[in-house]
Amino acid sequence: MSSEVYSILELEKCDTDINTLLFALEDERRSIRCLQYLIEKKHSLSNIIILQYGTASLPTEIETAVKEINLITLDVTDNPVDFVTALRGLEDTLWEGNVFADISCIKIPEMFSIMKYFKISNNKIKLSVVYSIPYDYNFSNEPFTSYKSYVGDLTTYELLGYSGISGEKENDLFLFMGFEGAMALKITEDTAYNSLILVNNSPSFFPKYKDISVINNYQLMANQKNNLYYTPADNPYETYNLLDESISKDNGACIAPLSTKLVALGACLYALDNENVRVVYPVSRNYTLANTVEIYKSFVYSVDLSQ
Repeated sequence: MSSEVYSILELEKCDTDINTLLFALEDERRSIRCLQYLIEKKHSLSNIIILQYGTASLPTEIETAVKEINLITLDVTDNPVDFVTALRGLEDTLWEGNVFADISCIKIPEMFSIMKYFKISNNKIKLSVVYSIPYDYNFSNEPFTSYKSYVGDLTTYELLGYSGISGEKENDLFLFMGFEGAMALKITEDTAYNSLILVNNSPSFFPKYKDISVINNYQLMANQKNNLYYTPADNPYETYNLLDESISKDNGACIAPLSTKLVALGACLYALDNENVRVVYPVSRNYTLANTVEIYKSFVYSVDLSQ
């Protein structure tokens, strides 16, 4: 991955015919941004797979536009095994030709499961990942410290299929910081590690986001003596390269991808190529709705899972 040429295109410049679009339907406008674009530009589209977390529904005009397209809905439950089983039950023909996976509203645990499924079952898939960057996030109360994506308690899980090597010793923990300091603290409390490496985004989508991450993770950073690492918020390939340069192939590592979805994608691709990497993530039973405001830009990222 680190030695290959990678591709990032704005969605509006993508003219590829698409066999299957996979995305999560949520109460955010960016949830259906890619689907709307494909419909407006009359792209060839044979199948649509919708991940359903709640009760959000397609707008009437979208339902009308896709009535001739094969539409499949997967209900996402709290059990990751159920989700993987549902993926494995899909027809292989869905993954022929070009496949778009819009991860804008797919939660990180499910994104990791999807990529693992593609890697194991169909590593010759012509996959492109779509992500719509939000114009802003909802800070409901006081600025900066009020952002919260979950409701209730957090539980730290080892993501299904990303266990590392059985019986491995305590390794370094690469913690990619996000907006929520409570999530980072939960990871450090529940995870055994040798050294802690904190990673922030720079440059971020907007400069203030990098600062918000520092403010909300101040308690964790105050006790951290090592240097802070940085990776671009919008480039999964650079995240891959950072990990490739920093992690010993002999020892492996533990990764907590709490940052942007694109940073998490880079960590996911690295973990897929390196079986000695373990991935942990804090999960809640309930999440807040509509965490983002409007859409800044949508990008398409090429992903090669054939290695």
